[in-house]
Amino acid sequence: MSDNPCFLCGEKEKIKLCGSVPYNIVKCGGCSMVFVDPLPDKEFLESLYQKKYYDFSESQKKGRALQWMSRIGILDKFSKPGKLLDVGCGTGDFLKSAQHAGWDVQGTEFSGYSSREAGSAVNIPVFHGELEDANFPEASFDVITLWHVLEHIPDPAGLLQECRRILKDGGIMLVEVPNVNYALQKLKGYMNKGNAYFLLTFENSGEPHLNHFSSRHLAMAVSKAGFKVIKNKVGVPAYLSKSFFHNKWTYFYFRAAEFINFISGINIGYSIFIVARKV
Repeated sequence: MSDNPCFLCGEKEKIKLCGSVPYNIVKCGGCSMVFVDPLPDKEFLESLYQKKYYDFSESQKKGRALQWMSRIGILDKFSKPGKLLDVGCGTGDFLKSAQHAGWDVQGTEFSGYSSREAGSAVNIPVFHGELEDANFPEASFDVITLWHVLEHIPDPAGLLQECRRILKDGGIMLVEVPNVNYALQKLKGYMNKGNAYFLLTFENSGEPHLNHFSSRHLAMAVSKAGFKVIKNKVGVPAYLSKSFFHNKWTYFYFRAAEFINFISGINIGYSIFIVARKV
């Protein structure tokens, strides 16, 4: 393992949970944040985000379209339409939906493939590269969205600080990430390999996730960057947005997770959804 500190608390002590050389899944010895160590280099990460990564089935596309509209509905509760930046915008589907809902939109995207797709498909300004390299003026945006982005970022703290800089005073940030405490995933890991974290590794998850947040850790990261968390709830996957009958048992699980979260604040669902305001 490397001697890189935890991005959240600065602690260098780590406990290995699982994984194989060279990438381990570790837990911070200070705050218990779970992450990959050592971090892959930029070239390796960019090689993962090619066309195949963004190939969704027609069923997935329909579910994601409904999910975008659901997210815009939540956004409308906290802000009237204005200037919106979608960080990690992928191929631009959310940008297009937000534009149709009256928002003045821009995006940034690390992947060369998807940034080209977004720019050509939706005719919306999309910066290819890291957010910090876009050099947006201070207080440029009313809203910033990060849909399943922070888990992919080598420096989440730096990204959140840059989001705060370019948000207007009182601006809103919406963040969603996978939940490290997703009970079905942990159960499957136990049943397959006797390890709750088994499915977090690159080879087993099929996802290049570097950071594995709990609700507490995501709220800590957002708060430390200068935001006030005003909603912290269970997120619902796109495929469950489609229909009750798509997978009724999975549907029941997520509705139960929402209820548990509502009465106790504990999140055992698939993802974590936070709304925060710049302070």
